[in-house]
Amino acid sequence: MKKDRFLPIVVGIVCTIALLAIPISGCQTTPAPPPVTPPPVTPPPVTPPPAPAIEPPAPAPVIEKPTIKIVDAQFESEWICNAIAEFIIQNGYGYPTETIVLTTSVWMVSLAEGDVHIDLELWKQNIMVWFNEETAAGRVVELGMTYEGGPQFWVIPQWVHEEYGINTVEA
Repeated sequence: MKKDRFLPIVVGIVCTIALLAIPISGCQTTPAPPPVTPPPVTPPPVTPPPAPAIEPPAPAPVIEKPTIKIVDAQFESEWICNAIAEFIIQNGYGYPTETIVLTTSVWMVSLAEGDVHIDLELWKQNIMVWFNEETAAGRVVELGMTYEGGPQFWVIPQWVHEEYGINTVEA
């Protein structure tokens, strides 16, 4: 029985030796990494003192644009052309405009003398002599046709037709 009494002690010693011989994971020490030397610190560049303030250049002088004067001979079709031209001249080119109501005989003189600048509805077949003279002299420049001219005719009241028997005027 003596043997049996020592058996637990022997088993305990063997197990203890076995346990001490097995390394325990996570408990091992790893060597420390070598110390890292930080790179040398470069001092910030020296900022020169601010230069004296330079005044901005003076704004360009405002040049007042001349007003473009447009003839209004009181034709509804001309009012449309004038409105379109005024919009383009004012918003596209930045020029002020003025519409001037004139009769035909007055605008003929005013256009030739430069008192008005644009007539957008000129029926040159009615004023061919004037038109030819003024364009030949260089006082008026034809820039092109706005639209084909409409027919021109005489109109009389019905009672004149009935009373005088006027049916047509033939040239």
